[in-house]
Amino acid sequence: MMTGPDSNSKKRKLTSENSDSIKRQRTSKSSFISKRACVQSNLLNVTQNDWHKANHFFKTHRNETKMSKKNRSLGHSFIRFDNEIIALANKAMEGTLGEGAFGVVVAGQCQTGENCAIKIEGGTKRRPNTQEIQVMRKLQYYLAETSRTLPTIKNFKGNDISSKRYTALSLRKGKELSQVISQLNYKQKLITAIKACEALLEVHDKRVIHADIKANNMIADVKGNNIHVDTVDYDFSIILPKNKDYVTDGWKGTLDYMAPEIAAAIRLPVNAKFSFSSDIYALGQMFILDFKLPKQIFADMICLNPQERCTLDKIILKLINQLSALKNLEDEILQFIHKTKAKYDPNYKSPASTVNNSAYFLGFTHYLKETANAFCQKSLDIPTMAKNYILSYFPR
Repeated sequence: MMTGPDSNSKKRKLTSENSDSIKRQRTSKSSFISKRACVQSNLLNVTQNDWHKANHFFKTHRNETKMSKKNRSLGHSFIRFDNEIIALANKAMEGTLGEGAFGVVVAGQCQTGENCAIKIEGGTKRRPNTQEIQVMRKLQYYLAETSRTLPTIKNFKGNDISSKRYTALSLRKGKELSQVISQLNYKQKLITAIKACEALLEVHDKRVIHADIKANNMIADVKGNNIHVDTVDYDFSIILPKNKDYVTDGWKGTLDYMAPEIAAAIRLPVNAKFSFSSDIYALGQMFILDFKLPKQIFADMICLNPQERCTLDKIILKLINQLSALKNLEDEILQFIHKTKAKYDPNYKSPASTVNNSAYFLGFTHYLKETANAFCQKSLDIPTMAKNYILSYFPR
């Protein structure tokens, strides 16, 4: 389930009145959102009047968790997390961030303007030591959680529920990857695939198996060739104990992306095996099914034997080589290629001619060479270190 702004979301600009009210509301007390790196703010147009009514309501109804906008002439509903009041996006005006089989995600906003994502699903507040909460904390995704008992049993996402759970999460910037892929050219797809590998590598570095990698569970912020990718939705995720390569559990995930060692548990009386390798298999399937990239690039990601699947750093280098082979690459991409190779290939040495591949630097390089020759031929009074530096990069 995504937590980036939906492409269909309707966002309204803040009025000058609302903008001024936010400035007045800022105090020395920071919200649980602002204590984290807040990537977005003021996505919701919450009026000062709404905040005034919400503060008064929760002050006089100390046992209430939600103040509904219905029958109160409000633009937004509000949820209380302990002492923090959060406004919920009005779906009719501001849309949702994402929706899955079990819940919906909307934007939330605290009184000082910082935004978060609020995941709404059936259920009660979970204990802090549950695996889902521990995973989200490890990944700095979890902010807070609360729940409320409904006055009557309601149908939500096809299930009858008696309570609703609200989980505040860090808001990932961008859109669901499945919405973005069709808009990308081949070059951008390769960059996005590299960034997706790096996003999963960050999860694995914290000993977390995602267990449901797919385009719907990644957020991409695309600005030309400057692309950032995050993973989201850790409902199935598992913490891998130290000194273990896999853990066993009942099968879970999405069938089209499911590794064979997990899918086997659907039809056979065996436990599913979850590992970093099963995540790599799912990522390979995503590259083939959603990115429509050549299958031969990812053949060693989707081997039947988990032990034979390649590591993420090797996949990153494969993708970088594919990107390097393209013609007429922009300067920013050439720099990205250099930095990525330097990071993941221990044998990589940056050639002095890297910038020569850029048409932009061609004239500049020629100018520097000519200047170096002029200095050396005329034996001008140049410090020896500077002279050696010029000659080492631009030999005659």
